[in-house]
Amino acid sequence: MKKLALVFTLCISFIGLGFAQDLTITAEDLRLESVYAEGGKNVIGYNLFIRKKPDINSVMLTETTQDEIGEVTNYAYRARSWNPVNGDEIRMLDGKPLTSEYGKYSIIDSTPEADTKFGEAFCLFIPLEMEYGYPWSRHEIVEVQEGTYINIRSFGALYGDYAEGFKDNPFQIALAPKPPVKKDIPEEVASKVARDFNQKAVSNFYTLAEETDGLFVVSEGSSSVTDDIISVVNELDPSKTAKIVFAIDTTGSMKDDMTALQEKLVPALREATKDFIFLEVGLLLYRDYVDDYEYDGLPIKINPFTEDLDVFEDELMQVSIVGNEGGDTPEAVYEAIYGALEYYDWGQVEQKRIILAGDAEPHEEPWGDKKITRDMVVETAVAGDVHVDAIIIPTKR
Repeated sequence: MKKLALVFTLCISFIGLGFAQDLTITAEDLRLESVYAEGGKNVIGYNLFIRKKPDINSVMLTETTQDEIGEVTNYAYRARSWNPVNGDEIRMLDGKPLTSEYGKYSIIDSTPEADTKFGEAFCLFIPLEMEYGYPWSRHEIVEVQEGTYINIRSFGALYGDYAEGFKDNPFQIALAPKPPVKKDIPEEVASKVARDFNQKAVSNFYTLAEETDGLFVVSEGSSSVTDDIISVVNELDPSKTAKIVFAIDTTGSMKDDMTALQEKLVPALREATKDFIFLEVGLLLYRDYVDDYEYDGLPIKINPFTEDLDVFEDELMQVSIVGNEGGDTPEAVYEAIYGALEYYDWGQVEQKRIILAGDAEPHEEPWGDKKITRDMVVETAVAGDVHVDAIIIPTKR
């Protein structure tokens, strides 16, 4: 296994989510180094060094997506082209090499080498873009950036064979320096999200708010999310009729934020809206296509408009988020906005708002039968005079 040339060490940190077992990998067992193209200017990926331990004989990178009932497999990541680090590594299943088109270029290593820090280490080359899945099933291209979640699957056997057991070790990557925020975001906003945020999510949330004449709010996470929502509500005119749909990401990475909302949102909402002449609120929950929500073919859960905040509170308190994974792959953000626009009776009220709160970006390519895109939801929102207020939640908390 050859190492790519022109490697410079980044200051990086990992947030480990694993459990102590023989195949356990901890943050202290990892080192990430950026890899540059010839000339030393452009980063083309990262070498992830993993300490060789007695019981670990191979390691492989997979996505961290999990479904709560165990019917959906999390797939192995693969590079989109050959590389000299892992491009020729063997991967086996049930004792047989995987040789299909979709078995090539798995990010896997069974040949540890001498390492100055770890003594001996595996090396996984992580390109700037990875992919997983199949065209006929789940398939996604993932951009490696601040807040990306990865899973290091460690094996007792060589070549990623499951014959001698395996263990999943999920981590979240924090890179320094941070990737630049897209240029269409104003500098005063970009400076707030230079750290700890999924940059593609920032750009998409900002654009949704900007194109629908809504507000864009940078949250600090569970400590501020209730105040962030109330700051948007406070922009409404109590003397005019209003309807609000709260569209909230309920994947695993949002667990702490949901707990905070369950504790604080409704009391704060009562106080903020006590002088409104008319207000209805609706709660829309969203995840992704592999999860357990389903409404008209979309991964969303609809709770209709109500004037009764007790009903709204009951709906909010019933939300349960299991696990801590999430944030590594896109979520059904556009589907959530579509659902809020299409499945709620907005009527003729004077103020129509969708308050979106989440930490992951939408799918770049439309999924499902409806093929919902940003242009589709923006055009529908503008035509209906519905404003999307987007609250971006940090991925590293």
